[in-house]
Amino acid sequence: MDPEEVARRARQVQSRAEALASGPVWTEGAPLPVPQPLGLRDPVEVLRQAGLQDPRRLPVGLVLAGGGAKGAYQAGVVAFLAEQGVPVVAVAGASIGALNGAVVACAPSLKEAAGRLSRLWQETAEQSGAPPRPHHEPFGEPAGYQMGNLVHRLKGPMLRPGYLDSLVERSVDPARLRAGVPFYATLFRSLPPDVISAHASDLLPRDPHDGPALRGRPLRLTWVADVARSKVLRRRSIWLYVNDLPDSRIHQAILGSAAIPLVMPPRMVGGVAYRDGDVLGGGNLPVPALAGRIAATRVIAVHLSHAPLFEPGRHPGCEIVEIYPRRSLAHRAPVLGTTSAALDLSPARVEALHRLGYEDAREALNALWAEDLGCRAATALDRHRSAAVAELDEPLPRLPLTAYPDSAPDSVPTPGEGRQEGGPNPSTG
Repeated sequence: MDPEEVARRARQVQSRAEALASGPVWTEGAPLPVPQPLGLRDPVEVLRQAGLQDPRRLPVGLVLAGGGAKGAYQAGVVAFLAEQGVPVVAVAGASIGALNGAVVACAPSLKEAAGRLSRLWQETAEQSGAPPRPHHEPFGEPAGYQMGNLVHRLKGPMLRPGYLDSLVERSVDPARLRAGVPFYATLFRSLPPDVISAHASDLLPRDPHDGPALRGRPLRLTWVADVARSKVLRRRSIWLYVNDLPDSRIHQAILGSAAIPLVMPPRMVGGVAYRDGDVLGGGNLPVPALAGRIAATRVIAVHLSHAPLFEPGRHPGCEIVEIYPRRSLAHRAPVLGTTSAALDLSPARVEALHRLGYEDAREALNALWAEDLGCRAATALDRHRSAAVAELDEPLPRLPLTAYPDSAPDSVPTPGEGRQEGGPNPSTG
């Protein structure tokens, strides 16, 4: 072949290669000229575009059960919720749960509430001090130790006149509570304190020669009638919306929820006497106070019993997440153990309860969140798969390809010229 012809053909090949290099080439590794099919999209990008929400950021209601000194367990649960940034949008509590709940409801943030609760329980434990017969096991004190420590615990700060009043006044700001999240307290409507009362001398046999009766301090027996109304007549507790109360009644409502019969007097709220809604009226876990009333369908219920008698199915439309101690919080002894556990405020016991509450909440909620996230991801991917399958039935646009006629080897099209539909793939032809 003539050398000049060889050079001319070489220039044609070079020019054609440069034209192809400057234009779009549809090869296996090149991007498609149309929107990428759904079935080829990255699953991570699919989940991102689906707006998959972190389950820890879902709003929840918080319900705190009653149980005396065992309430330090709830402080540990709140500490974990605050650490994870869980948004608590409403609170309900009974007895000691009402005291803890009031602190949560009036705090500017859950982190601040967790810190306040931890300090309050630590302060109360220091006020109580170590028992005269300390035992190394905070959840398994033998009966003999309990008997030796009972008097000390009966003199503890929780039962000391005025201690709870001072604690509530220092810890619950009425103005902040009214501006905080909704807060409900469980209370039992009591009979007026003076309805049933007697003088000590009236209980003794009388004789005409005894002289005038000694008029001492009257014995208030209304609590006996309240117990009968609760246990025999089945009168139920009520849920009081505390945020709307005047300043003078907010503290009394909280204290009324913890007014244990016989041990503490009832509290007057708006001319009505109230007692502990946990011991009386069966309102230990006021889930119904929040179910269907708040802007959240998930409610975290914190028990203080190892084997709670609770039926989540009674509240349809509300997802109830139960957190309860993985071991019994009562000391060893059928009756005395429960009473002793409700009064035990020793520093070692309070610290152990706080730690156990944190650990139980972490175990229960991490498992829930992992399952929740997996279900949400599976749902999003399933919807995407269905859309990808449906897309296969849609007509696909034809790709614009370039055809180079064999009859004109000298004609080298520039990018964007001389293209027609249905031609051979330039990368293979």
